[in-house]
Amino acid sequence: MNAQQKIEKILATVKEGKTIYISTALRSYKITQKTVNSWEKSGLELFKVQGDSMMMASGKQWLCIDYCKFTVEG
Repeated sequence: MNAQQKIEKILATVKEGKTIYISTALRSYKITQKTVNSWEKSGLELFKVQGDSMMMASGKQWLCIDYCKFTVEG
């Protein structure tokens, strides 16, 4: 599964009404449908692919989430 397919899977899981927690070494991020809608409404991307890596927006920065822990709730 490549990075784009993984991002599509994350977004499909969120669209089902589930919550995804993405945990880096320092912080955990809660991703819900409300979060995705908020980013889309502002015209910005929450997730993107850069080369072979999955990236997630965090403020004005992009975080590599390739080696993060993903937890699904709901």
